[in-house]
Amino acid sequence: MSLFANFYTRFHTRRGWLVLALLLVAIVSGWNLSQLKVVDSVVAMLPDGKSRVASDFKLLQQAPFARKLVIHLRATEQIATEQLLAATDRLRDALPEELYNNRLSGPGDISHSTLPQELGAYLPLLANSDDLKQITAS
Repeated sequence: MSLFANFYTRFHTRRGWLVLALLLVAIVSGWNLSQLKVVDSVVAMLPDGKSRVASDFKLLQQAPFARKLVIHLRATEQIATEQLLAATDRLRDALPEELYNNRLSGPGDISHSTLPQELGAYLPLLANSDDLKQITAS
């Protein structure tokens, strides 16, 4: 005899208990539904949460203001770094400008940036004496 048929034969004369059991199931289900958390993280969809790509996404999620598209390319050891950089430049140039403005490839040139001078003013706040000794030693 199936489970539902057995359940029906036991409770068809005890409808009050059946309604009470269904009400209890509905309350427990509603409480469990209220405890459900929706996560909008692509890391949850990655097959391995400890991979390098997962750690890259976790790092990018710490800066949600960026809202940028990042394409991470990695080559095998047989491919020269120059070839990989050329491939990233070709990929950057293939992206349509009307959809992607300010397309960058590679780490960029920091020599024209004012960031090092601006950070220099805050160095005493950002580094302790051990950090300054390491900077001086290198």
